[in-house]
Amino acid sequence: QNSPFADDASLRLKLMEKIPKIKAKWILKERNAEIRKLIIEKVGWMKIFSDLDAQLVNQWDSYELYRIQPRDQLIRESFQLLKMKCPSAGSDYVLCVPPNLSTAKEAIKWVNRGITSEEFFQQT
Repeated sequence: QNSPFADDASLRLKLMEKIPKIKAKWILKERNAEIRKLIIEKVGWMKIFSDLDAQLVNQWDSYELYRIQPRDQLIRESFQLLKMKCPSAGSDYVLCVPPNLSTAKEAIKWVNRGITSEEFFQQT
């Protein structure tokens, strides 16, 4: 990296705040979690999904399973993301899930380590 400040997260965050058009693709390159969070806040998940040509595979309850196909050097293999809404905060959360899952219900079961949503809510 050219800049001696390239690894300074606070400086990079300040610089990103000044960039008028943040590209959704940057989230795939960025290693720093704080900067990824800033990109998500600035761009929003729907724009990220749109820019990455994410395809809605399946929807169940408040869960949406998206697949992103390889298309360039940055995205070399397909991957899947599960979008869900936090019931208490109302915020959207997105997690990477295995590519072999075909439904949002299977994906949330995988996230919950084999426990279905129905069983999860019975336990809490």
